[in-house]
Amino acid sequence: MSAFEGFLEDLGESRHLEGSELAHGVRQLALERFGPLAKVVLEHWGISRTADLGDIVYALIDCGVLVQESGDCREDFCDVFDFEEVFEKNYPWSPGA
Repeated sequence: MSAFEGFLEDLGESRHLEGSELAHGVRQLALERFGPLAKVVLEHWGISRTADLGDIVYALIDCGVLVQESGDCREDFCDVFDFEEVFEKNYPWSPGA
């Protein structure tokens, strides 16, 4: 939920988020909060691919916490990015770090 709220805050408006937008928001939040350990932390929580984020979102929809809009589907979260690619190979190291 923090990724969802943070992404909307950055946009400066309240609107529907696409699955890929939410996945990228989770990626950014994980990098900010956990740095080089982001992938390890997410995997510890059982999240090792973007489709896992879709499973979480749809569980929240089933519980009534989030609302599904027409056109939304679990597949929106499939293969948005590769965890090893964004959290390890292309980790955004700061200059001088």
